[in-house]
Amino acid sequence: MATAAELAALRDRISTILIGSACARIVFRLAGQHIRPGGFTVIGMSIGISSGATPHGSARQRQMRVAVMPMPMHVGASYNAQRNEIQVPTASYGATVNERMCIVHESMHAVFDYHQIRMSAYLEEAAAYIAGAMYLRLTYSPLIGSGIFGVAEAIANDLTLPGPPGATVHLRPWTDTVTPAQQQRLIDAIRASPTYSGLSHQHAGLRYRHDGGRI
Repeated sequence: MATAAELAALRDRISTILIGSACARIVFRLAGQHIRPGGFTVIGMSIGISSGATPHGSARQRQMRVAVMPMPMHVGASYNAQRNEIQVPTASYGATVNERMCIVHESMHAVFDYHQIRMSAYLEEAAAYIAGAMYLRLTYSPLIGSGIFGVAEAIANDLTLPGPPGATVHLRPWTDTVTPAQQQRLIDAIRASPTYSGLSHQHAGLRYRHDGGRI
């Protein structure tokens, strides 16, 4: 079990990622929704000032939290909307770039929850993968290049301008929109992944439950 000091360090690490310069530049449009960086700032600030106390009352009365617990197979981290909680497998989570990318992915779900954005679960997952892929691009980190990640990274590449290693990656000034064809390719990859085998048996328009939260 993580100690109070380890949890405090974990909250600070996640908060720093979400209010950092890379997340401050994640901007795109998907299926009519405009994903803006302010959402990551809200989640990061909420986590940063949370005491990590046991949640109580309605979700709208609770700050965003973090918790350490075992993760299912194929899952690096998760977001629990009922607890307003980003859940990770270890107190040291976020030390590697891929773990930081997963934190951005799960924080995208927290943004949807906080703002109660109404999209299908597949579109919400697509947004989370694109956000994670853009984080990798904006931090000039190695790309994964396969499966869902490969599709999302190709989309992120279209939303950003290339540059030499070590240079600042810029967003493309003429478009911030994920095309319907890109959206469908990403959803098809999500459906084909064993990580979402349970979701594949649900109605295509199923939405994740969102019940809000506060900073």
